[in-house]
Amino acid sequence: MVMAFEKILRKVIGAANKIKPYVDSVVDPTLVVGAANAGMLYGLFKIGDSDLNDPAKVLAIGAGALADYFANKKIVFPLAKKIREIDLRKAGAGLEARIGSWFKTGVLAITIVATVPYVAKNVKHILYEAIRPNAEQLIYKGVDVSNVKLAEKESEIGRIQRTERWKYLTDKYEKMYGMPQYTLYKLIMEESYGDPTCINENDGGAGLIHTQPGKAQELGLKVYQNCNAIISKEHAEALAKLIKRVKYNLDSLSAYDDRFNNEKLISEIAKELKKNYEFFGDWDAAVAAINTGRNGVYNKNSEFTKKAKKYLGRVNRWEEIRKNKKIMAEAAKDFNRRNYEKGLTFDGYVGWFKNNNGKNRKK
Repeated sequence: MVMAFEKILRKVIGAANKIKPYVDSVVDPTLVVGAANAGMLYGLFKIGDSDLNDPAKVLAIGAGALADYFANKKIVFPLAKKIREIDLRKAGAGLEARIGSWFKTGVLAITIVATVPYVAKNVKHILYEAIRPNAEQLIYKGVDVSNVKLAEKESEIGRIQRTERWKYLTDKYEKMYGMPQYTLYKLIMEESYGDPTCINENDGGAGLIHTQPGKAQELGLKVYQNCNAIISKEHAEALAKLIKRVKYNLDSLSAYDDRFNNEKLISEIAKELKKNYEFFGDWDAAVAAINTGRNGVYNKNSEFTKKAKKYLGRVNRWEEIRKNKKIMAEAAKDFNRRNYEKGLTFDGYVGWFKNNNGKNRKK
């Protein structure tokens, strides 16, 4: 019985070895094409699944598909054709498959399964990072952000809609100086509501993070009319007139006062926060000192002063609001509803500011 089974098995294996070269002429080219394309296609699907609201990702899918097409045309298909010709010559010569042939086919099949996640991960990253910069410039170049409708700036979603425009700046300098995420962001929400032309009528503070004229000069910033007072209502009035005269144009305002140069101001405030942190060893204390000064942060018992505690309570609340996904979704939905007729989405609005450095915009 055993010998009979072994004899049958040998015949089956022999027949398989004879037939395999013919099978290889179809299977091997197919596996080569599959292995070459599996990672690419999977990567494109992953890009699509991640966020089709990002126009750059949509373009990445198109660019990737085009690249895949030319790779197939110039490399993969010619290689598959050559492999097929070799397998057919083997079959025509009556050559039987050996263990190496079976091993080769197995490796090609395993390659498709085993390398897809790794290749897809890199394909997704390379395609997205390569296409994104030019794609964003192309997409946002024609976006019209004039006369947009926003929620009241004192409201939660109103502050978010305005402050989110500057997140590209806050992210940049928070990472640069090793501070917790939203440190600068929450200060903007508290101080100016995200409106770079908002001024403090009581003390002359101006900029995304209100900075009094005297403090601004201390930081090395140019100040309108060279005012160096710590508190000046007269300076606030002069700034208000200037803002109206230049019609809220940030480029024009920046020529008179560096506090209206968003990046320059954020950069200097970030440096100041870092110095405060190095002085206190605590980020909350560093933030509080922006409002109270270093001498007003702690009392004699090494506890936060009432003023510092009150300020931190307000500021840290904005961080929690920004982290609330439900509120963020409401802010986006509200913006999209208000600007439906313009065909402008919240993502498009924020993206425009990132790619145009927020120039010439009020509110």
